Amino acid sequence: MKILILAIAALAAIVGSAFFIELNSTSPIEEAPANVLEETGEKPWIEVVSGKIFEFDKNGKLIKELKTGDTLEEKRIVDAGTGALANIHFGDGSFLKVDSETKIELTESTFQKTSGKLSVKIWLTIGRVYSQIKNLATLDSEWQVETPNAVAAVRGTAFGVEFTKGKSIIVVLENKIEVAAKDPATNEIIESSKTIVKENELVIVDDKDIPQLKIEKRTLKIKQVSDKILQRAWIKKAIESENPAETIKMEEIKKIEEIRQESKNIE
Repeated sequence: MKILILAIAALAAIVGSAFFIELNSTSPIEEAPANVLEETGEKPWIEVVSGKIFEFDKNGKLIKELKTGDTLEEKRIVDAGTGALANIHFGDGSFLKVDSETKIELTESTFQKTSGKLSVKIWLTIGRVYSQIKNLATLDSEWQVETPNAVAAVRGTAFGVEFTKGKSIIVVLENKIEVAAKDPATNEIIESSKTIVKENELVIVDDKDIPQLKIEKRTLKIKQVSDKILQRAWIKKAIESENPAETIKMEEIKKIEEIRQESKNIE
């Protein structure tokens, strides 16, 4: 009799446990809010071409030296010192070339695989960056490069931005972009200054011109890209990056990314 009672008790315990597990085995996907269900692509990652690239937090605290294949977090500072060069790759195939003596912050960098939406916002503190952007897949996709006194927004093109000594130079090499001046004292966009800059055109925004620009309420003056501009080292490097040799190199980088992902899966 005692053995029978123990057997019944054990069976009841097993049934109860199974019932408890069933009640609590709902997968995280089933319980997740709808906005979490949309598949999010990978974070942008860096290719260190030369020199040393460092990552800092918003307070200027060093986090680490970046290596090829490292993913990048939003709100972090990427600092390329003298002689350093890097490419930052995004989920849709777009990339940002970071020149030496350049400091940027990725204020936003998201890519959704399911919809193809890409949202990239880059703050250029100093130096030079070159954006090579795929045709953005959705109407709400965006790519924006901002300096202390200018902001450039695009939907799919190639352009470079330089900011040094209170002066922004925005050079368009493909298609067109919208550029506006900003008041560096208030960080407010000067709406009347907005203008469309087309292929082989450039605009210059200088801190000293901001007060007059606000008074005149005019659009930014557009200039043609001269041979002198095209001969600047960072522009030449950007143009050269679009040749077949770079395509081969990108295939090598793709392989590195695949290896990096395999390593992550093993971990």
